[in-house]
Amino acid sequence: MNVLIEDPEILSLCLPNLEGKRVFTENPYVYEVLKKKKYDVVGLDTLFKDNKKINEISEKSFILTEKWIDIINDYYKDYFKFPINIGSILSVHLYNLNSTCIYRFFEIINILSCYGKITFPYIDKIESKKNLVSIIDNNLFLKIASINSFSESIFFDKKNSSKYEKNKFYNVETEIKINNILYYLLALCSLSSTKHDFFLKYNKFLNNIFLHGNNRNIKCFILSKGLVISEISSFLLRSGIDVKNLELPNIPKEIYAGEITDAELEKNLVAVAEKEILFSLNKRESPAVKEIFQLLAGLTVSFISSYLIPVAHYLYSKIDTNLEKIDVTCKYILLSGSRSMELAIIRAIYADYEIPTIQFQEGTSCLLKLFQKLALLGYINEGDAFVSLAPHEENYYKKVSLNFAKIFYSYGAEEIMRPPLPKIGRMIGRKIWKISRKEQLILYVPTRYRGKVVRPYYELLDIAYWKYQKKMIFKVFAHLKSTVCIKIHKKGLLSTIDQREYPFEAIDLPQNVLIKQGPDLRFARVIADVIIVDTATSTLSWALLSGVPVIYMNHEQSPVEEEVRFGMEEALFVVDVKYDSCEWAEKLLQLLAVPRGELLRKWQGMRRKRELFLKEYITGYPRSKVDFLEWFQFVTDIGYKKLSTKYKSTNF
Repeated sequence: MNVLIEDPEILSLCLPNLEGKRVFTENPYVYEVLKKKKYDVVGLDTLFKDNKKINEISEKSFILTEKWIDIINDYYKDYFKFPINIGSILSVHLYNLNSTCIYRFFEIINILSCYGKITFPYIDKIESKKNLVSIIDNNLFLKIASINSFSESIFFDKKNSSKYEKNKFYNVETEIKINNILYYLLALCSLSSTKHDFFLKYNKFLNNIFLHGNNRNIKCFILSKGLVISEISSFLLRSGIDVKNLELPNIPKEIYAGEITDAELEKNLVAVAEKEILFSLNKRESPAVKEIFQLLAGLTVSFISSYLIPVAHYLYSKIDTNLEKIDVTCKYILLSGSRSMELAIIRAIYADYEIPTIQFQEGTSCLLKLFQKLALLGYINEGDAFVSLAPHEENYYKKVSLNFAKIFYSYGAEEIMRPPLPKIGRMIGRKIWKISRKEQLILYVPTRYRGKVVRPYYELLDIAYWKYQKKMIFKVFAHLKSTVCIKIHKKGLLSTIDQREYPFEAIDLPQNVLIKQGPDLRFARVIADVIIVDTATSTLSWALLSGVPVIYMNHEQSPVEEEVRFGMEEALFVVDVKYDSCEWAEKLLQLLAVPRGELLRKWQGMRRKRELFLKEYITGYPRSKVDFLEWFQFVTDIGYKKLSTKYKSTNF
């Protein structure tokens, strides 16, 4: 008998009855628990014989997303009182839904083709309507498995009738408590001070001091903050610009409580999918794919009609009243450092009053090949002008999008990303973690498991990634004399216990290997002697600015771009990982076995090349704040109309 289990909670309910059954999963914790008990368990990713089908799923999902974005934009082009592209707002969220659903569909097809009928145990779970992609592990899988074409092949086993709404797995703690004093001292030592936030917190008082000269008629609203925006906005305030944090309206749940759909739009989406998206299918699979398109269209249209549209109307009603009071003699601009559909709606409302947005990239991006698709779906598309950390992001975006007119500014953030007091931070951090200052500490910083969302275009797939981690633990870490800390992917200086189940909990770790939940890498980096990183995102940037040797694991499944790999070659330690080989483990073990002093000398020998790599790909080149002020004034002088026409801004 075949059983499909993706949720650890469902596993706990089914475990007593799984003996003698074959279990399919893509959840690393479920996989490892069953492996340890010697049950017959199959990783869903292994059902694809090669990457050919995965590549086809990736490409077709992207094409489908692009076509649906265009249809949705056109369908709602005259629907709102303000300029908004509903399809573009969905962008990467829609890609997540399409790619995950199609990938999961073919996983089910593979099970049925190779192993026969399956049982699908499930629990009724209610989730927030604020999510286009199901955030509960089994929910989207359940919807796919429930299509008519699978009715004779998949059997459902409802485990109980409890219903609940999933909360966050953990919460970042913001309340200041005296017993956390060591953490606050660690923050001061490892991350630039929050002195810039002081200026924003007391801007009403400070505006009276600083408002002067030619800048007094510029009003700047902070839509969402980040490290770079905090520094920039405090400087703008001191330069005489009126800077204010924007207070965003709370959205009551009753605003999106109803279930609404649009049959005409749903029909249009299905029609273009059936016409344009053709998979290599047999006669049995063809009708099922049509049902998948209907499912995807239904979920998309329901989300737009039931959530996005009522939320957009509500936000407009609240914000429009305030904007009617704006001073026409002043120039206004928004600064935004994060992304969400709600923020995109707010930016569009401000655009109706010809107020442009400068979007800030607060971390490192565009180093991995997977950004060849993601860069086109909102990661850099947002904003009328864009501030990146390094010049590579502008070059990369313009190369893949062919939008050469959009205005960029490379800020240069090395100064604010380097820890101000790393040696003192090391002592404090080790006291928090209860690790001797004399011990050699290796900090391994894995990326998060994909779980609910699978974008198979150059993404790490969960089971394969866990097998790699397990090999690293037992083939490498277990043979070291050093202490190894595995830092769970969590945010915040202080946070509550993570409620997620990790596969590390299901194995007997070597004595020298510890699991650490917090603080996040921005603070924990100063504790380490060596840092191992798995993915070239902001994690890599924080590690490289720590001042200690960094080893980057370049995965064949999710590699960096060739030019980035070339730049890394003599700038940091790189180990290329192929999952069907043990060579990477041998190379990593040899590298970690090098005495600390010798490893540091090798690291220092790479300094010149590393500085060039950092400037081009990570932090950018140093630039004065006066230079940014001139660029900022240039953008405000151009104004929204010219930005959206001549400079082809892609803000949505």
